[in-house]
Amino acid sequence: MGDGGGGVVAGFLLGGLAGLGGMLALGLSRTSLQPFGPWLVGALLGVLVGGEVAGWFQAASLGAR
Repeated sequence: MGDGGGGVVAGFLLGGLAGLGGMLALGLSRTSLQPFGPWLVGALLGVLVGGEVAGWFQAASLGAR
């Protein structure tokens, strides 16, 4: 799927999970308006710097090799 497609899919999945959490925790309905833009911004950041963040996390958690 590549970095771009994965970031967009992640944005949709995270937005859906946030909506489900809002429905369960806050009693929102399916027709309640919820912001979607922040999730897409997060997906864009994941596309742009996801590789660097993943490399940093791998080095920090597994030690530099």
